[in-house]
Amino acid sequence: MVEDDVRDLLNDRVGIFVGGSTEWKLATMAGWCRLAAEKNVWCHVGRVNSMQRIKTCQMAGATSFDGTNATRFSKNQPKLTWAVRQRTLDLKEPT
Repeated sequence: MVEDDVRDLLNDRVGIFVGGSTEWKLATMAGWCRLAAEKNVWCHVGRVNSMQRIKTCQMAGATSFDGTNATRFSKNQPKLTWAVRQRTLDLKEPT
């Protein structure tokens, strides 16, 4: 699936869910997030279970994400919460 496959389907009630294999998700996430921003819709990323993956979602511009790490392994919850609360520099060029 590529962005043009869904571009015309996106609207105020239909956003983007990024799932699939880890490799595909990491390779395509930024493009999906850019399309979501262009169309002013939500971009949600599934299976985000590490501090690095949270940062990747933030840098790509994901609107939201989910994962089961914190509920399955409660000892990880504080560090994942910390990662969510960290601000990242916006490295995009000014418009």
